[in-house]
Amino acid sequence: MKKRVVVILCSLFFGLSLQAQVTPRDHWNLLIYPPKEMPAPVVESSIPPHTSASQRDEIDPQLAAAFQEIVDTYLEDNDYIGLSAAVNIGGEIWAGSAGNSTVSISVNPDMLFAIGSVTKTLTAACILDMAEDNLLNIDDPIGDYIDDYDNVDPTITIRQLMSHTSGIYDYTNNLALGDSINADLSRIWTPQEIIEGFVLAPIFEQGTDWGYSNTNFLLLGLVIESASNNTYHTEIRQRFLVPLGLENITLGAYETNSTYDIAHLWFDLFNTGNPLDFQGLNLSTNGLFSAAWSAGGYLARPTDISIWMRALQSGEVLEAASLAEMRNSIPFPAAAYPLLGAGLGTFNQAFECDDVDGWGHGGDIIYSSQVFYNDEDDISIAVHSNDGTQDSDDLTELVNDLHCAFINFVPVSTENPLDRELQFSLAPNPAVNGHTTISWTLPQSEQVQLRIYNELGQLVAQPVNAVYPAGTQQFDWFSDHSAGIYIISLQIDDQIYHQKLVQH
Repeated sequence: MKKRVVVILCSLFFGLSLQAQVTPRDHWNLLIYPPKEMPAPVVESSIPPHTSASQRDEIDPQLAAAFQEIVDTYLEDNDYIGLSAAVNIGGEIWAGSAGNSTVSISVNPDMLFAIGSVTKTLTAACILDMAEDNLLNIDDPIGDYIDDYDNVDPTITIRQLMSHTSGIYDYTNNLALGDSINADLSRIWTPQEIIEGFVLAPIFEQGTDWGYSNTNFLLLGLVIESASNNTYHTEIRQRFLVPLGLENITLGAYETNSTYDIAHLWFDLFNTGNPLDFQGLNLSTNGLFSAAWSAGGYLARPTDISIWMRALQSGEVLEAASLAEMRNSIPFPAAAYPLLGAGLGTFNQAFECDDVDGWGHGGDIIYSSQVFYNDEDDISIAVHSNDGTQDSDDLTELVNDLHCAFINFVPVSTENPLDRELQFSLAPNPAVNGHTTISWTLPQSEQVQLRIYNELGQLVAQPVNAVYPAGTQQFDWFSDHSAGIYIISLQIDDQIYHQKLVQH
């Protein structure tokens, strides 16, 4: 287990002009269209009715219900076909879903979704982990590891690929790729074929600007294979997925190891305004996923990818210095908000609640995904969709809604309503050095019980259970528990009152 570290946002590239595209965007939805011999099906309505499902480990049932309601409401309000989400709070996980995989089968939290460019977090972590093993140096030129290709300068460094400062053209912008994939949707493409056939002239000189390019991470996959003498997906599996118990994360078109079903993709294939079940039309996803490979080819459950992002961003996967490299960020202009900046295979994004930010990535491969981790709350949130009419930007609000629900959650007593006249206070709040004074006023002598719960609703302490006389009483609480949000529960006779305590 490698040491956890909290890294302060900093910038390595103050001189970049950011004239190129700032907001990351994939264009897979523009590359897939129906085979010429396939007529558009005649259907009255192909969109299935909405259903939902929820799972939880040790999450408070009230908080779990709030999460599920948010997902259900978001699906209904935004006309999604299917959504799946996971909220990982300190290792305890709620997972829920809404909508459908097929007309007759509901999405469930154990279904796999293509995660698109969230794959880049695996690729970047693998490069940094290999650097820790002295198999490569991220400031090495890529020409030391891979063959020469047209429009790819071999003096570009591994770091420039990871930071999107290489200037290399993004092959997913080349619509000729769509013609080639659609000629045989079942064809498994090699990264060499993609680079040789669809990478055009550079968009800027290396190191002078920032421009999101999937080609960067396709090349990093080749660097991984060269430096390890192993296949890309084998390195990812051996270094991360097996040790973390995430064996069901699978590389599309290359692996068939997962025991879980894949949520069907719904896509407006014929531009009729009527999304259709892609797999239900017996169309293969091999061409799509293999062309994405180390830039965007993985599939995962939200639960598993929430575990992965928490392990990566909390310091369990990488050493402190490597995580600092990953988070060395190029700041974005205000227009890119809520994205704050780009690191090495990760983005820094603002959360709306509690004035915090997180680290993670979005992904679009007609399926869409968002996953972000926040250090302060030790919370990882992953959301996936199988609705090809939406994209990952549309999921940002759902991530924020789930985070806000967690931040603002206070358990509601089912025993008696809150007596608003009771003088019950915490000071200081937030606690200072783990200390706060809990005060209450009694009109008469009463039995008093004081309980402390963490944000999962789990009891962590019961420091008071005694009879107190009338008047104002105080109890000094000194905590050695970790930073986070705690609920102070005061029970006087048969009435229960709550206050939220923040501990940094």
